[in-house]
Amino acid sequence: GTCSTKMLAARSLLRLRPIAFASAAATTTAFAANQVAACRNPEIHLKYFEVQGIVETTRHLMALGEIQWTETKWPLDMSKISQGAGAASPSFAAAVQVGELDKNLRRAPVIIVDEQFTIAQSRAIERYLARKLGLMGASEEQAADIDAITEHVRDSELRDLTPVTVPKMIG
Repeated sequence: GTCSTKMLAARSLLRLRPIAFASAAATTTAFAANQVAACRNPEIHLKYFEVQGIVETTRHLMALGEIQWTETKWPLDMSKISQGAGAASPSFAAAVQVGELDKNLRRAPVIIVDEQFTIAQSRAIERYLARKLGLMGASEEQAADIDAITEHVRDSELRDLTPVTVPKMIG
């Protein structure tokens, strides 16, 4: 995809996700400036269960950025979850045994970037992708605002935040 396509997609996302990206909405100019670096998308391999779960934001960010990715999707039998991860997902247990998830303390998700570097923890993955796509503001202060708002939304599970309270938080 082209940089202009990414910019249009980012603006659409910013309109659709005003709470999580409130500060980013004010930085579309910075986003455009960051597109030169963002145009070179990394090769990503995602490892997670064959469910939506916590990696949906990661998948949405990769789709937004037109990042082509591959996935290892471990089947998950929810009827066996009470027996432990090994019973519910033998292929996940095998990945743990061979050390594929050591960087994430034997948990998922992880991404492997350019077949060289593993990034663990869903929020770290999201921040990495947001920086690659120019969605983390034009300064460290804006990135901190975006980060804080995202964490407030996660902490509250959206029950206490409304579009009215977010602008008050960021001044």
